[in-house]
Amino acid sequence: EKDPDPCSNVTCSEYFHCEVDYFNNDPSCVPDANPCFSVSCPPYHYCSVGSNNRPSCLPDPDPCQNYWCSEYYHCEVDAWNYPSCTPDSDPCWNVTCSSYHHCETDSHNRPRCIADPDPCQNVTCMPDFHCEINPWNQPDCVADPDPCANVTCPPYYYCNVDGYNHPQCRKDTDPCKNVTCSFYYHCEVDFQNYPYCVADPDPCSGTTCPPYWYCNVTSQNRPVCERDPDPCSNVTCNEYFHCEVDYFDNDPSCVPDANPCFNMSCSPYHYCSVDGNNRPSCIPYSNPCQNYWCSEY
Repeated sequence: EKDPDPCSNVTCSEYFHCEVDYFNNDPSCVPDANPCFSVSCPPYHYCSVGSNNRPSCLPDPDPCQNYWCSEYYHCEVDAWNYPSCTPDSDPCWNVTCSSYHHCETDSHNRPRCIADPDPCQNVTCMPDFHCEINPWNQPDCVADPDPCANVTCPPYYYCNVDGYNHPQCRKDTDPCKNVTCSFYYHCEVDFQNYPYCVADPDPCSGTTCPPYWYCNVTSQNRPVCERDPDPCSNVTCNEYFHCEVDYFDNDPSCVPDANPCFNMSCSPYHYCSVDGNNRPSCIPYSNPCQNYWCSEY
């Protein structure tokens, strides 16, 4: 008769069990149908059965396959086969920004074109020009608003800007315009464009003095009318007249001599008389006998 439990004395290895052949009642060890049934594997691992029907947890070959990451992130697997999203190493590699802009990543690793902090940093402009940033963050060399602002020119020179916006000190065309000289002095300019007051060459040229006065120049180059010291020097008076000078206006005039008869000697019975031209002449007495005494008879 058949042994009712041929497996009772059969010991099978783990993940195998004893089964009896229906026909000849022989026991044998056969693999368990699903060794992984009661096996719990960690995330991103799966259960696999080996040649000894032993289950083991193996890592998924591609944990990132169904793992979604946002733009500019990618999936990577750590030492425990866990997938995670990590930032792309260089999101800017294929981003082209406009001039004077550069690519940077934001807090979400997204590339953004932002303005350079100082586009003028390496820009050298011509003298009297400076670098400014236009609305497109591009550097432009523009003329200084007032190149003369920091230029000090010598006195009587002024600062002028040429066609290249360069300041130049030029001579004042009229340094004398703000110079006031005293009377009978005028302003002239020396070789350094300095104005100075010099004496007029002939202050008397525009001065008219009264007759018998003459113009003289003082040490201050002022014309002064002074009395002619001898107004009579050029006056010729008639005989028995002489030149005298008026005390107030210095005018010379011919006046009659005081006594033309003073040096006149007349013959007896004649006397000296002065005519209308102050000329003396000897005139006979009209009655010589008037004072002539004769004896009786």
